Amino acid sequence: MGCVHRGTARRRTGGILGLLRLLDDKEIREAIEYDLLTIGIDLGDLYTSQLTIRRFRVLITGLPGSSRFHAVVRRRLEKEGVQATPIEQLPGDHWSTTDHLVATVADKIEALMWMQADPQSRGSEPNWLPRPGQAARKPKGAKAWFAALGIGDAPTET
Repeated sequence: MGCVHRGTARRRTGGILGLLRLLDDKEIREAIEYDLLTIGIDLGDLYTSQLTIRRFRVLITGLPGSSRFHAVVRRRLEKEGVQATPIEQLPGDHWSTTDHLVATVADKIEALMWMQADPQSRGSEPNWLPRPGQAARKPKGAKAWFAALGIGDAPTET
């Protein structure tokens, strides 16, 4: 978002002005328009009773991390050299239920592949995929893999 100069102080613009400045950028505006269309809202309705500024703000701040808007922002931050937040430091609700289920399936497939590999060449046990809001987890030996597959009941380290 832009900056406003007041005397010698410089501060970031927020609120309605900052929100509307997003729409000055064609790439961001098109990403927002696409994201809103996927939920049945037309950006052309902005400033009408169908899409008030307040509702627009609520919709933009509630877009999921997988939205096109967030993809554009992430790509620009990467170009500027801004470090991404480690996944473990993201809020726990950053992922959808589907994201968590996909990660769980990937962990279990990795566990099965590791268990079926030749013990002489399979290497160390694979780590679980990191999850938002959780410290990195590593299974405790083969028993944890069986537990992850629902075959045993060994806890994991946190």
